[in-house]
Amino acid sequence: MDTGEIDYNGLKLLSAEVPPSRYLFCPEHAAKIISWQITMADGSVRDVLFSEMRGANDIESVGAKIFFNAKSMPISGFQNFDIEDLPFKKVESDENGIVFVPENASLPCIPKVSYRLSELYFHMEISLANSGTMPIYWRPAIHFFVNLPWTEEMPLEKHVVKCIAKKRLRLSDSIVVINSAKSSEKTSLDLLGDGAIGFSQLQDSKIWIGTSNEEEGLSFIFGNKTQRSILMIRKAESNGKAEVAFLWDTKADDSGELSNGDMRNHMVIAPGGTEIFSAEISTY
Repeated sequence: MDTGEIDYNGLKLLSAEVPPSRYLFCPEHAAKIISWQITMADGSVRDVLFSEMRGANDIESVGAKIFFNAKSMPISGFQNFDIEDLPFKKVESDENGIVFVPENASLPCIPKVSYRLSELYFHMEISLANSGTMPIYWRPAIHFFVNLPWTEEMPLEKHVVKCIAKKRLRLSDSIVVINSAKSSEKTSLDLLGDGAIGFSQLQDSKIWIGTSNEEEGLSFIFGNKTQRSILMIRKAESNGKAEVAFLWDTKADDSGELSNGDMRNHMVIAPGGTEIFSAEISTY
């Protein structure tokens, strides 16, 4: 794996090449992966992942939110602590991947973002260690902006998602549940409309999104916490491509309801403990 630095609109990006794949990361924006490109056999370049730019130096791609107990703080003793606000630095790299940690080592909790890179897939982990004396309430989430569809001939509405879940949710643009129904193994993305589709109580960690004829697509594997998580798919604001999000929500039960920030429905990390939230994407 070859790595290097690139200046882009005032940002210092880290590049990593594992031919035919090339990855770009932004350490100062929570070590997000902001691009994944594959050079095809005919010499063309396929963008698999992209980033949403929302104003100067504002990159929306992969992120996770943290909540931690701070009794000196107002509002029921909780402070919102967001990984997306933190600058990170590279601490490890080898032929298999890269590890990032925050530049500020005095945080009440220490997040770590790790990537394992390969020719046609990558695996990422967001881990959180509680170095304090109080429990941490964490609701992690991983968002991917996927460059599907790859051709104009097959718009997103002619794509499907294959997953095994108990409930399919119809979500508004503000991610409020409109209704829920029993999920089928294959769901057409023509149901998206102006909102989003969600799946609760996933029974398998493997997800596939691709063309309705199943000739092209992407495979996702979302860790080992699927039964208390929500899979959400909607159109990205900038270009109508697919935004795929996987978030922890302990209220993701048969009712199809979401916790909407209720701390009691967050992952709890005891003092001295560590939790891991992971995802993998492949082109096969």
